[in-house]
Parts: sequence; structure tokens; C-alpha cells
Amino acid sequence: MLKDIKAIIGIILAPVILSFLFSFLSSTSVSSIEIGIALESDNERNTYIMDQLDKDETVFYEVMSHEALVYKIKNQELITGAVLSEGGISLLKADTNAYNVLKK
Repeated sequence: MLKDIKAIIGIILAPVILSFLFSFLSSTSVSSIEIGIALESDNERNTYIMDQLDKDETVFYEVMSHEALVYKIKNQELITGAVLSEGGISLLKADTNAYNVLKK
């Protein structure tokens, strides 16, 4: 009978413990992200974006050339980056190799 009680307690407690563990692991979030910025134009919009990035404590960025940014994303040194030009903003992502262009 004692073996049966241990089995019943194990059957009841195992899902509770696993639920607690998985809920704890899923509640953790990414505390920061590192991105690359290719600043090709120094206009008012790009200055505003750079000022906002300076204020944000969760985003760490490195300013580099467009070629260096593409190289680092292709080699998966960076997950994402942005090219800030006069005509708009191009977002580069490593997972899809997509180039999204946002115009004013």
C-alpha cells in the first residue's frame, strides 16, 4: 500500500512541479538587444531616431557602414540592423534575409 501512495503523490506532484518550472521559464524575457545602424544621412528624422536609441536602455547599437552591416548580418554576428538614409529606413533581418523599406 505504501508504494501505491508514493505513486499517487508522484502522479499528482509531477505535473504541478513541471507547470511551475515551465511558467517560470516562459516568464523570463530578453533584457537587451544588439543591433547595427548604418547612418547614411544626417537629417532630422535620423537624428531623432538616434536620440531615442540613446535613451533606450534595452537596445545596444553600433554605427557602421552599410557593407559592414550586411556582412555582420549574413554571418549572424547581428540579428537585425537598420540603414538610415535620406529616402527612408531599410530594416535588415538575419532570419529571413529580408529587406524592408520604410519611407517617410
